[in-house]
Amino acid sequence: MREREPAVRRSEASTLPAWLETEGERLEAFSRFKTWLDAGAAPETVRPYLVAWLKAHGTRREARFVLAAWLEARGEPAAIQPFIAPWLQAHERDPEASFIFQAWLDAGGKSKLIRKSLYNWLGLFETQPSTYFLFTSWLAAAGNFSSIKQPASRWLSANPRHHGTLNIINHLARQEDLAEETVRDILSWCREAHDAEAALASLTFLERHLLREEVAPEVAATARAWVEVVVAQEVFPPKLSALLALLFAILGDSPGLRVASEDLFLRWLRHPSALAPQPAHVTPGVRRVYFSAQRLALLSYLEPLLAAGRLSVTADRQPLVRLFAWVKTWTPEVREQVGPFLERMRRLGG
Repeated sequence: MREREPAVRRSEASTLPAWLETEGERLEAFSRFKTWLDAGAAPETVRPYLVAWLKAHGTRREARFVLAAWLEARGEPAAIQPFIAPWLQAHERDPEASFIFQAWLDAGGKSKLIRKSLYNWLGLFETQPSTYFLFTSWLAAAGNFSSIKQPASRWLSANPRHHGTLNIINHLARQEDLAEETVRDILSWCREAHDAEAALASLTFLERHLLREEVAPEVAATARAWVEVVVAQEVFPPKLSALLALLFAILGDSPGLRVASEDLFLRWLRHPSALAPQPAHVTPGVRRVYFSAQRLALLSYLEPLLAAGRLSVTADRQPLVRLFAWVKTWTPEVREQVGPFLERMRRLGG
């Protein structure tokens, strides 16, 4: 039995050309173009008529329905490119312009063509929850997050519990230059997150921003919250152990944060799940995290703890053996840096 054709195809297939030739340039025709394309008609069948309509009404508000329908029907972006920038320039203060920005980017249209209007539009609507989808379309098309860093920062501040917040945070956290308020917003999200792996990954993405003195109290509180959650588990997965190793490698670069997190470091190091299995025997993704943690700063916890008697080369021999078994696999460049430290440890009996 033949599958039924869409109603618009069946009823209008023979009359559409005549209708287009007689009424296709009237303003009201926008709804017919949209209906035809939304029903699955091949865009090329109406291309000359649609272009003629756009030449007559391309900057009218209604034109967004025609432009979006063409792009969503996988019509060639080049066919309507001459009409995109003029429409956006005329309507870049309208909330509905987001549909054209997104449809254009998703269809593979040139991001440069809409950049100026997009920035102007974001200046008015950047904190709207739905703007998240526009950010993701821009990233997929242009791949340049730094160009939307400021609007994305303000979006994060206004939408801390949006389902897309983690994605935005993971892009923001990797930026070299972040406002203090944005760093605080990310730390706040990390403290309130419901997933240890997501929170710790986002925290480590901040990297050097964690060492900024003005946010030190928030960094210490965030690290403490999640380390305590992880080490309270009887067994935790290798990914969490790797993320904690990287976190301590970052915090160890700050004398203040290192002192504030010494007890947490000890609890992680002494936990049976820490560095078990050894980093050489985990999945490639976990191994990459461990690779990032190969830093002298991670080992900087040991000497003060040994000197204070809080860590013992005899009582804590098993966790220290696990740690140094991993250190022996570090890259030659890093091992050269930690060589003097390892020699001191050997003299201490480590």
